[in-house]
Amino acid sequence: KSKNTGAKAEGSTKPIKHNAVTFKLFDDLKLDAPITTDDIPGLLEKLEEQLESYKVKVKKWEEKREEMKRKILEDGILPDEEEEKKEAEVEAEAAVVAEVEVEAEAEAEMKEEEE
Repeated sequence: KSKNTGAKAEGSTKPIKHNAVTFKLFDDLKLDAPITTDDIPGLLEKLEEQLESYKVKVKKWEEKREEMKRKILEDGILPDEEEEKKEAEVEAEAAVVAEVEVEAEAEAEMKEEEE
């Protein structure tokens, strides 16, 4: 019986056959596809780590979602739209300031020429 147990332990490493689809799935997860059954425990650890990082990202998204809901209900505007609106206002203001400066310079030049 001890020989059979030893043989099973040695033979427990079995190759895993993959097709193009499974390789693509592992590639999408940015992981190497396991080649043997011995590769699976390490791969499971990596998958658990990825799962935890995704849970953190989802939690952050949910918090932002609640903030966005609140903003929409209060102001009727999305935070991103609000930021874009502010940027557009700043750009418009900068354009007006630049135009006024150009006009002032032109007036100054005209006065100098008259003198």
